Amino acid sequence: ASVNGTPLPLTPTEFRLLAALATRAGEVVDRRTLLRAAWPDERDPDPEWLKAHLARLRSKLQEAKGPVPVNVRGVGYKLG
Repeated sequence: ASVNGTPLPLTPTEFRLLAALATRAGEVVDRRTLLRAAWPDERDPDPEWLKAHLARLRSKLQEAKGPVPVNVRGVGYKLG
């Protein structure tokens, strides 16, 4: 993944989260969908994992001056 031609140093999990958000750009993606996208082999991923990985992804995207995941309270996230 890259922003304006600048490669982003993403982990595989961060990449899967970004892909899930980017494929539905402008739409709210619910937490459950993001958890399944980020950890496809986990039967019951911990929602706390999502917060930490999205925080790191947000930081990397901000540094690259790209769109960042925005929390939609009680629902999920969207790429804003």
